[in-house]
Amino acid sequence: MSGQGGGGLQGPRSVIAVRELTKTYDLGELQVHALRGVSLDVAPGEFVALTGPSGSGKSTFMHLLGCLDRPTAGQYVLNGSDVSTLSSRDPRLNDPLSSGEFAFSPSPGTPGEGWG
Repeated sequence: MSGQGGGGLQGPRSVIAVRELTKTYDLGELQVHALRGVSLDVAPGEFVALTGPSGSGKSTFMHLLGCLDRPTAGQYVLNGSDVSTLSSRDPRLNDPLSSGEFAFSPSPGTPGEGWG
């Protein structure tokens, strides 16, 4: 899940910009590395699809993008704002779909996923 590489975050030019995003779950003595160093830029109006086999980190990545979970490491900038600095009461986090700028939806043609 590496996107367009490069140095710094794109900032206001990207709706979504993530650099070296990592998510590790601690399960007692076991550590599960769900994401390892994912970088991606999504420009306004751009369509992006995440694909991969089961267990590859797609859902974990979407939870991070949807601000349902926090990364273990890395940086995530949403519409020019560093997500790690936003309060849980920030309206940009409470109603992310109201802006109409992006939406997450399952693919109805994917076996085991989708609607209904």
